[in-house]
Amino acid sequence: MAIPFLWVPVTALACYIVLLAALLPACRNRAVRAFAALVACFVLWTGGSMLMRMLLPIGWEPFYMVSLIALFCIPAVLYRFLREFLEAEAPREEAVVWLLALAAAAPNLLDAYLEKPTLEKLPYGGAVFRYHVDWRVAIPTALCLAAVALAVRLVRRQRRTPGLPLVTAGMVVLVAGNLISVLPGNIFPFDTLAGIVNAALMFWALYRRGMLQLRVFVAPGAISAMAAALGGLLALPAVRYVLPLLRRMLGDRYALMLWQVFWCAAVVAALGLYHLLRWMVRRQFVLKERQRNLALQRFSVATAHNLSREELLEALKKEVEQIYGRCPACVFLLHERRQQFLPVHPKGLAGEVQPIGAGDPCAAWFGAQEGCVRAAQVQGAGMEIAPDKLAMMRRYGIRCIVPFKDDESLQGILFLGAPTLERDYTNDDLMFLASMGAMMSVGLKNARLYRRLYREARTDQLTGLLNRRAFLEELEKLRAAGQAFALLMLDLDDFKLYNQLYGQQEGDRALVQLADLLRRHAGEAAALARYGGKVLAAAVPALSGPEGVALARRLAEALDTLSDASLCRLTFSAGVYGYKGGSESAQQILEFADMCVFEVKQSGKNDVRLYCVGQVRGARPEPDAQAYAPTVYAITAAIDAKDHYTFDHSQNVAGYARALAAAIGLDESHVRMIYQAGLVHDVGKLAVPEHILSKPGALTAEEYKVMQGHVEASVAIIRNLPSLDYVLPAAVTHHERWDGKGYPRGLAGKEIPLGGRCLALADAFDAMTSARSYKAAYSVEYALEQIRQGAGAQFDPQLAPVFVRLVEEGTIQTEREHAQPAPL
Repeated sequence: MAIPFLWVPVTALACYIVLLAALLPACRNRAVRAFAALVACFVLWTGGSMLMRMLLPIGWEPFYMVSLIALFCIPAVLYRFLREFLEAEAPREEAVVWLLALAAAAPNLLDAYLEKPTLEKLPYGGAVFRYHVDWRVAIPTALCLAAVALAVRLVRRQRRTPGLPLVTAGMVVLVAGNLISVLPGNIFPFDTLAGIVNAALMFWALYRRGMLQLRVFVAPGAISAMAAALGGLLALPAVRYVLPLLRRMLGDRYALMLWQVFWCAAVVAALGLYHLLRWMVRRQFVLKERQRNLALQRFSVATAHNLSREELLEALKKEVEQIYGRCPACVFLLHERRQQFLPVHPKGLAGEVQPIGAGDPCAAWFGAQEGCVRAAQVQGAGMEIAPDKLAMMRRYGIRCIVPFKDDESLQGILFLGAPTLERDYTNDDLMFLASMGAMMSVGLKNARLYRRLYREARTDQLTGLLNRRAFLEELEKLRAAGQAFALLMLDLDDFKLYNQLYGQQEGDRALVQLADLLRRHAGEAAALARYGGKVLAAAVPALSGPEGVALARRLAEALDTLSDASLCRLTFSAGVYGYKGGSESAQQILEFADMCVFEVKQSGKNDVRLYCVGQVRGARPEPDAQAYAPTVYAITAAIDAKDHYTFDHSQNVAGYARALAAAIGLDESHVRMIYQAGLVHDVGKLAVPEHILSKPGALTAEEYKVMQGHVEASVAIIRNLPSLDYVLPAAVTHHERWDGKGYPRGLAGKEIPLGGRCLALADAFDAMTSARSYKAAYSVEYALEQIRQGAGAQFDPQLAPVFVRLVEEGTIQTEREHAQPAPL
């Protein structure tokens, strides 16, 4: 018997079975379980209605009763789904709804509300069921509408819940379809069709809330159900039309064979459909899932290896673009010092959108969200979101927001536009972006900790300025870039006395005050450092030497207004060097500025000097070199008493080094310092035993080690002479080598002070051309050849040719009565 519109319940039942098979393995969420129960009610309702229409031999009455009871239970199951979906607590109302459903369904077992339908043949063939409706049907209808009213009341209390409009639309469609289906004269199954629409809308609502993922259809059970449902839909026309036709054509004797062939073909077709659907589903979902997983792996490696915020942002942008194309993106990151979320991407965004304060309701709202947030949720947040942020979201077409949260604290916000090839982000996409956001949070935390440790390793804890090592790095960067700058060295005067008079705490406060003044006057581009205990340094780009002197004087005036000490006024001695992009090393630049500080200290303190080639310019006259002559002569006399050779050697080395220093253009004070360092560079030999100094043969390893110790002895002697402590850097490095193989510290290249490099040439030349107890004097030609060969290894490659030229020109002269030829 032909059944009109049988395809509607068959299609509905197939969809419900597929959906239920997909939901059962994913019933971890209470809302998903409630939705699965609702779909099960739809299966009983639609399946009972379809089997009733098929007029099976066992009769249609049992299927009618199952369908009717399932239909009246739907409002109660729907209410439970809404309560779980909205995460609302209403146990009493739910109990009332179940009582209403029971009152609507139970009396129908006795045909109290609705009589059983009658089967009526149609004129054009087929048959339909006619329902006899009277006033009694209003009772279960009213009970069901009361349950629906309670559901509407629940919905109104939670109207801002994402996905709720879809659920509401599904409820409206379901009620309307059931009301239309009982109208007199209707034979189309509107109720069943409305059930399909309702289930689809509710599934989509769960998906939008993130409670369900499309990957549920990848499960083998779901694919098998889809294959069976699709195979059944395809086999239905064959069963109804093709098989009866073939049976009439071939006769009854082939009927059994025909059925066997049909079922074998059906099994083969079902298997083929299963593998085809599995391939299609895997291609649609599994490959995308694999791409996301690979992107997560790559980004995880990037966050583990990159400690720069810029590199992390670039890695995030690269992975997102690889999955979704070049979608618009706006990024705000937390600035710890300002306590604001500053727009960092794109670059022009900072001029269009105001930062988000860390304490703003907007930041608090984003920080309270779990995972990604859809744009609809943000727009529904009302006044909690600043208008300029909403305008930015509309301008860039933002579809979702990814908070970067670290231990429940918000570290950044990513506003992401629509993907290139799709209209919106799926829940799987949102889960992927949430994972990317979590990794980004970890990467930002690591970058923040690294910056903090890096800053602490480079910063003086008291003043907040750079420490000595970090300042040398910054100075070398400026010098390597060829950028002109002014170097200022500020050495506080009588600071030890200041601490003794006012205490260590006041001394620390004075250093902090001077550091603050330096920040205020030098500008943000300057590299500022606490170079020593009471010495501050500044490298100010694009500043000339005279401008650096003016800056130092302004600092001195500002410090004088801050200092209220009466017993010991707080002042400093300053040295300034104007670098113009020459070949001077960072160490040389520091030496030049330090020489100016020394000159100011010796000439009365509390002044500023500018280092210039040939002279040191300042307000005060140069200090009298004879003031330190008695100390130097006393030391040299002690050396002469111990070893006359050492006395002569020191005189020669000092003279040679002075000539070399003057020839390379050093200023007068620097030349004088190198000369004095030459006079005392071997004073430590006073501590070397006589038998080692005058031994006629080669020294043993132990004796040579004792001889090397004269450098440390020189430091111990000279450091106790305040008027000569400035010569220490040059005096103690005259045995260092350009290639780093010297002693005592193994310095290399321009790490060796310029004075030490000058003394190394003079010391080696005089040692070779002098007669000793263990060797005769070598010729000047041999000594010069050795210096030429040692350039770049033992000696400074730029100073060695100058020294050779000075000897050859006669500027440096030596007279040796018994000079010997070069050794064989």
